[in-house]
Amino acid sequence: MKLLEVKNAARERALADSRAAIRNCAHSIRASHRGELELARNLLKVAGDIVSATRADLLQSHPDIYWAGYVQDAQKEYAEANITYAVIAVPFVASGIVVCLALTGYPSRVSRLYAADLGGAALGCVLLIPVLDYSDGPTAVLAMPEVVELRLEGWPEETERQVEATDRVAPVTVV
Repeated sequence: MKLLEVKNAARERALADSRAAIRNCAHSIRASHRGELELARNLLKVAGDIVSATRADLLQSHPDIYWAGYVQDAQKEYAEANITYAVIAVPFVASGIVVCLALTGYPSRVSRLYAADLGGAALGCVLLIPVLDYSDGPTAVLAMPEVVELRLEGWPEETERQVEATDRVAPVTVV
């Protein structure tokens, strides 16, 4: 009888931990979508601690409970939350790096570069609306560098080289 009580307690703890991990992951995904990246990161840390502790507690002592399925559901949710966070957070980091490199690479032209950055962002926002009328969201975002390049067709050679360099960086920023 004692063995069943121990097994039942382990199962109940695993269920509670799995639910808590899934709940934290769901809240993290929602926070990521709202742009609250600090909150999302904190919730991911809590969920990761729960997933790690559950694995450490159950894998050796109760493998049948560990492999029953609900612990794996929590692990899958944790992986999904991490992927969602990365997909949403990486463009902010990458675009910040690109702007930082541009500003530090040309210190004498900081005001012009900053103005071009703001103007490009405004132009991208304005042009994105009509592009969305003809395509889906991801395609529209990936097509924006091409639209800007078409707009700059008649500009001097130096500008065309800068646009080509921007085209190489833009997909990294978008992804």
